[in-house]
Amino acid sequence: MWKRNRIYGVDFSGARNACKKIWVTEAEASPGSLKIVSCRSIGEMAGRRDFGACLEALRALIAKPEGARSAFGLDFPFGVPRPLAGEAPTWEAWLGHLATEYSSKSADDFRSDGQRVAAEKRLNCKEPARRTEDEAKAPPHTHNLRLYRQTFYGIRDVLSPLIGSGKARAVPMQDPDAAVATLFEVCPACTLKLLRLEVQGRKGQRGYRGSVLSKLEASNCFDKITDATLREAVLKDNQGDALDSVIAAVAVFRTLHAGQTLAPRQSPYWSDYAVEGYIYR
Repeated sequence: MWKRNRIYGVDFSGARNACKKIWVTEAEASPGSLKIVSCRSIGEMAGRRDFGACLEALRALIAKPEGARSAFGLDFPFGVPRPLAGEAPTWEAWLGHLATEYSSKSADDFRSDGQRVAAEKRLNCKEPARRTEDEAKAPPHTHNLRLYRQTFYGIRDVLSPLIGSGKARAVPMQDPDAAVATLFEVCPACTLKLLRLEVQGRKGQRGYRGSVLSKLEASNCFDKITDATLREAVLKDNQGDALDSVIAAVAVFRTLHAGQTLAPRQSPYWSDYAVEGYIYR
């Protein structure tokens, strides 16, 4: 079923300097093998530094004609907790509603509205988690102070235009389409945790990044990066975003190669996944 031989891992950001922080890893996939081809910031790829242009460049990459052979792992939530999603009958309807409702609103509006709804519904906290976040032990949740901009811009300015125009499909909420790219929500930290490849230290330490990369290679997550320039590109980014984009690609390859169910509709929690999204690891 899957002939996606081009895999991309995207470490996303909603920060003002997102052109430097959004990194894209491109890899070639074959049975049992993943070869990292490139790892670049979206700013470098776009040749621009303004936020809007960089998001446009990311959308264009996903929507390009050869997208039918491509699978993308995007490191941002594809949905919000069910209590905050309103009454939209489907995820696609909710996505369209959000894009319209917040077309002229800010990420701060998105966060404050979510907290207000959580309070009105008397939820236990202002930042409830999605089921998939609890299952994957994901770090911050959709409306958390550290993640809400990433959630907002990822959904409004990346997912919504692509899904609305039919230029991509997002699993498991949608069935894949052989004619366009398939999008997976991923979480690099969750993937490392699942593979038990966590390393003591911080992303800002080159030794930490080097240890994680070496562990991934030793675990045969992808072919060893022998190109010195490419390896340096992954390691020199002191925020760890470049490395996270590599792990995002690994999560997609694991999903496709391991034959995991892309639409877990047999799960008793399908009604949650269908609205909130699902983290692939």
